[in-house]
Amino acid sequence: ESPAIAVASSLLNAGFELNVYDPKVPDDRIREDLKKISFNSSKLNIRNSLEEAIESAQAVAILTEWKQFSKLDLTKHKLFNGTSQKMKSEYNYQIGT
Repeated sequence: ESPAIAVASSLLNAGFELNVYDPKVPDDRIREDLKKISFNSSKLNIRNSLEEAIESAQAVAILTEWKQFSKLDLTKHKLFNGTSQKMKSEYNYQIGT
């Protein structure tokens, strides 16, 4: 199971709205994986493209190592890149209490 599921679960349970995009995982699988938790389903938006997912985002979390994500210019977004060792060592994010 992807660690992104745990992060998404924590954010949804904390009341955040999520735009999710994964080029390799079908929409129904994403919903099935997140069914295990109780959350307001209107807070989960599965998007068809990365551009659509980050279009109105206040923050962006990259929780995969797919190559298409490594070439992005996300300088206008607050970014947490869970695959970057530099980011992991420089920042410590805690979700929930």
